[in-house]
Amino acid sequence: MLARSTATLAPLLLLAWAATAPRARGQDQPPDGPPPAAEPAPEEAPPTIPDAAWAGLERKPVRLAHRFTAGQVLGQRIRQRMELDQGALGHMTTDMVLTAAITTRAAGAEGVELELRYRDVVYELDANGQTFALDTRDGTTSGNPVVDALAGMVGVPLRMDARPDGRVEKVTGAGKLVDAIVGRCPPEVGPQLRAQLEQNMNDDQLASTSQESLIVFPDRELRPGDAWHRTYTAQIQPIGAVDYRADYVFLGTAVRDGVAQAKLLLRTRCRGVQARESLLQPGLTAVMDMDAFEGTTSVWVRLADGALVEQEPLTLRFGLKIAAEGEVFEMRYHMIQSTAHAPEAEKPAPAGE
Repeated sequence: MLARSTATLAPLLLLAWAATAPRARGQDQPPDGPPPAAEPAPEEAPPTIPDAAWAGLERKPVRLAHRFTAGQVLGQRIRQRMELDQGALGHMTTDMVLTAAITTRAAGAEGVELELRYRDVVYELDANGQTFALDTRDGTTSGNPVVDALAGMVGVPLRMDARPDGRVEKVTGAGKLVDAIVGRCPPEVGPQLRAQLEQNMNDDQLASTSQESLIVFPDRELRPGDAWHRTYTAQIQPIGAVDYRADYVFLGTAVRDGVAQAKLLLRTRCRGVQARESLLQPGLTAVMDMDAFEGTTSVWVRLADGALVEQEPLTLRFGLKIAAEGEVFEMRYHMIQSTAHAPEAEKPAPAGE
């Protein structure tokens, strides 16, 4: 039972991390030279805007930009729900809530230094009728060593260095985070989990996914309906490099809870993977196909400083097919993710709860 739970849970944890932490360096993040301005997307049509998305908005031009203040602390809350249909292998659901504090340690004309520390991890896994629950707020443990190892995330600092426009340059500290998680596992589980985590939760990978919380705005005045985009590549093992594109559309402004905010439409697209050979484990090669998929949601940012306030629930559905040693396994994923930030004195609460 332990071996099967560990083997099936680990990929889920990695996929969850791939969606909630930082993405790999994108085309808008060259390793050398000055950063290019955020660009319009002429070669691909911007997202279709439903009529309801405009409701209650003031449609006036604005200029969005990040304004970091040293000492500022934001609370962050990410919730991700996932359903995985593994066919003959059964059905799994996960519900994960991560809360963290993001502190601006330094800010200036040359860049900004941010520190993220997770405060609590709430995770529930239901696998073929068995439920495993972890809640670091009250000390609840599940009895599953991989699930319970996630408690090691609490309190471990991650450092993020970004340019003044929010472009993430690097993240450091992933190794200590992996050490803290693996250190809570029994010896027979730790090496396998470490190998998988180090592929998916390293500094470069986290630097990529962090960009989602620091939107790079165009260096110009935005009018309602103006669009721009970023492209990036995520390393999701054992699949490998997966190409993504995020399209943004500025819709307008509104005052929410006494705070002036801008509303953006966000469309996330993944190209998928076709007939890619991948090493599942030493001596075992598989051919993988992953569906292309996309999802659209709304994002709110503060006019005063460009900080992300809320990403409303984003729903993604896709399939994964693995062929190895004459057998074919097909899985279907259904993922819903929401994010909220709030000043430390306030309590962030994502939509949909």
